[in-house]
Amino acid sequence: MPRLTLVLVLCAFGPLRSQQLNWTPGTAVEPFGTPNLAFDERRNRAVLVMDDQTWEFDGAAWIRAAATHAPGNRTLPGLTYDRTGGVTWLFGGLLSGAAQNDLWTWDGAAWTAVAAPAAPRPAPRYDTAIAHDTARNRLVVYGGRTPTGLSSETWEFDGAAWSLATPTISPTARLGHELVYDQLRGVTVLFGGLDSSLATPLAETWEWNGTNWSLRNLPQNPSPRYAAGLAYDRAQARVLLHGGRISTSVTGYVTDTWAYDGATWTALPTGGTVPPIEVPVRLCFDPARGEAVTVRSRAGSLQTWAYDGSTWRSVLSNPQPGARDFNTCTYDPARGVGVMFGGGAGTGISFNDTYDYRGGVWRRIPTAAWPPGQEPLAYDPVNASVLMWLGNAVWLFDGNAWTSRQPAVVPPWRGGYAMATDLARSRIVLFGGANFFGTISGETWEWDGTVWSLRQPATAPAPRIWAGMTYDSLRQRIVLYGGSTSTPTETAASDHWEWDGTTWLQRSPAAAPGDRIAPGLVFDAQRGVVLMHGGSYLVFGFRMPRNDTWQWNGVAWTMLPVASPPPTRRHIPLFYDAGLGRTVLFSGDLRNDEWLLGPVSAVAVASYGTGCPGTFGVPHLRGRGLPVPGNRWFGLQVSAMAPNAFTVVGLASSPRNAPIGGGCTLLIDAPTLLWGLADARGQLEFNLPLPNVPALLGGTLFAQIAGLDPAGAFGGVLAVSPGLRIDIDR
Repeated sequence: MPRLTLVLVLCAFGPLRSQQLNWTPGTAVEPFGTPNLAFDERRNRAVLVMDDQTWEFDGAAWIRAAATHAPGNRTLPGLTYDRTGGVTWLFGGLLSGAAQNDLWTWDGAAWTAVAAPAAPRPAPRYDTAIAHDTARNRLVVYGGRTPTGLSSETWEFDGAAWSLATPTISPTARLGHELVYDQLRGVTVLFGGLDSSLATPLAETWEWNGTNWSLRNLPQNPSPRYAAGLAYDRAQARVLLHGGRISTSVTGYVTDTWAYDGATWTALPTGGTVPPIEVPVRLCFDPARGEAVTVRSRAGSLQTWAYDGSTWRSVLSNPQPGARDFNTCTYDPARGVGVMFGGGAGTGISFNDTYDYRGGVWRRIPTAAWPPGQEPLAYDPVNASVLMWLGNAVWLFDGNAWTSRQPAVVPPWRGGYAMATDLARSRIVLFGGANFFGTISGETWEWDGTVWSLRQPATAPAPRIWAGMTYDSLRQRIVLYGGSTSTPTETAASDHWEWDGTTWLQRSPAAAPGDRIAPGLVFDAQRGVVLMHGGSYLVFGFRMPRNDTWQWNGVAWTMLPVASPPPTRRHIPLFYDAGLGRTVLFSGDLRNDEWLLGPVSAVAVASYGTGCPGTFGVPHLRGRGLPVPGNRWFGLQVSAMAPNAFTVVGLASSPRNAPIGGGCTLLIDAPTLLWGLADARGQLEFNLPLPNVPALLGGTLFAQIAGLDPAGAFGGVLAVSPGLRIDIDR
């Protein structure tokens, strides 16, 4: 692959931007929650609908749809694909807590409300099952939860009007069942569910032919279950079933996979690593790749799995961390990456995953061992590792693996302590915390890379837990703010202290941020100030989250007039990314979000124009990370190419709009070319590190990719992406 000097392809640069700070949403977010799943066979994309979001999976990456999610923030709607119309249908669900009975279609570009007469029509409902009967061009709806209880009605929609079917026999009312259309036999198949008592799972297989339901008396059935996944395998003309719940007990889950050919159910082999337990299971079938696809979105990150008829495997190469609480973060200056560990799902489930953050992108680091708990992280400059202290053990992460040490002298066990790294003295400083009995400490300990030592200054902050702490490298001081000075009844503190390695000095500026517990503190090295965000104050003993942002310049605290702060949260997992020149906030309080605090700028990466499809639809081209000068991790990610395809990316300083035949358009002018080979799933990356030079500020780069594809344009030669505009700023 040739090397590229980026400065040569950037257009004229604008003036330096203002240093006003603001919070802006980050990009490292993926679906999280209870999804609904269908497969768009026209565009070869899995479609996922969840809450107020629409996402698509091209076989290698999840892409959030840019179009407005017109159906609104709804849960548990019915979702299915219509092969005749080439659209995905959505029906019903809960919207603002109220059941709905409206219809929508998604064509890959926009959601469209489908007009239907006011009557007859199904009662509003959610947690329902729908399928599209291709032969009769009908949307089939069975059951669901209505305001008056579980339904056993069968409704059909012909594109213009609803009709209530009147079969002579019908399944009983139930929930947690699934429908799928068997294209070879021309019937809609229903399996399982939980009966109206909400206590007994069912193992019934029913078929709907458009007139009547028939209960199949089969020689073998999967075990009774509900909340299973159902999909139609076009490659082998069979219905697939995966997972579900076999009882309402805490452990009543299964992860088996079955196939139904119209005569019997057959248990299928489940080699590889079976997807982790989660319900309800969502399943769809990708006919282009000949595999079933399912997702797991409550396991700390969105996990995507594929099944080829015998083996399950994870197919998402770089899952994002996903929503979590009590995750801890710090910055590793030696490697130039942020590091995050663990957190929980708020249900007693704790994660043991480790991620690093490279210029705007999270990357999971598989580790054979990990800390058996969750406490603050700090960088250990002596061992060039990130450190977590847990009781009698020090855990060190060197970028690849966690290892533990057990020093002879350790601080007495405590939780809720504050920790930061004094880079000038190569020491980690630990202050406060509370033991098992709630006794709060006012001790100061230091780690020198080998041993812990108790420091005993003449003056120190009052004992406390959940203080905010960071290191001011300009003034070479540890800065401590707030926390709680009592437990279990909390008392929020508003005092400010600094540690110089020998003495704690209390600072008393004229204006201060006020009392707060567990604020987030970082040092902004580019601007030479300590930044503090959030924390909680107390109202009648209850914590109320703050959402303000302050800076400390060594003399005074100043509240920053940020226009759009992140949603409030009590847990503030922050670190400062020196390469981006921005403070990063990820998740906390189970929020599925990322926020960046930095200079107001026009930094952006956006698609423009249209591409021409190949084997797996139109290829995706997107930025990897943020196009900020100094981000050595920035790059381009390509997906939905043909497997192992020769792929070319063009980079230019200006756009173009020139038809080149075959339905394709050249969207960049006089490009510089890079090339590479896609992997077996049609994805590859191009590294484009951005030098930290002011000349790049305000520059714009344009990109487009093309790859060899036997199903592409020009008689089976090329698949071409839309253009990508990259605005570089800081």
